[in-house]
Amino acid sequence: MKPLRPSVRRKECGAEPEECEELFESSKGQIFNKLESLKVKTPIASVCKEIFAGGDAPQSNFSETRTEKYNIPIIANAVKDGGLYGFTDLSRVIEPSITIAGRGSGTGHTEIRYEPFFPIVRLIVLTPNTERITLEFLKYSVQTLDILSSGSAIPQLTIPMIKEYSIALPSIKEQQAIVERLDALQSETKRLERQYERQLGIWRS
Repeated sequence: MKPLRPSVRRKECGAEPEECEELFESSKGQIFNKLESLKVKTPIASVCKEIFAGGDAPQSNFSETRTEKYNIPIIANAVKDGGLYGFTDLSRVIEPSITIAGRGSGTGHTEIRYEPFFPIVRLIVLTPNTERITLEFLKYSVQTLDILSSGSAIPQLTIPMIKEYSIALPSIKEQQAIVERLDALQSETKRLERQYERQLGIWRS
């Protein structure tokens, strides 16, 4: 597979942060569209150890702040603060996983979770089989699913809806190369957004 060159450069990214983000999403889409044209698709369920949705929040063993006893994050569907709801003393997920907000205003929002956590209120959790797919590549793959990238409002996501999708699955080495390029592209996007905000502050002062 030939190296993939990020298409976002400073001169292409106008002053507006939205333009930067749109170019990043467009570049990501192009990469995965090309990948799908070259690879046979694999069901998402076959590359994950587990796919499930969170249940009720803990009642008796709960704290709004992290303490010595309650130090496991409880994660909900919200986008703000990474979906942090509070803390408990048990973990439902102990391996690095990705989460997809299944309902609410942030439906479809995807995050990587490296530390153990306790998912609640139908937050969707995907734990990858890392012999077949890397955590980071799984996240980018999920973000390009039609159901999440269409821009249409989705009232809620369910496990069956996620499981019905398949993704292109290159070798682990190719996955790592794609992730490296997308991470670099996203870092540049964020840098340009910060630069714009600083410049905007100067103009306003």
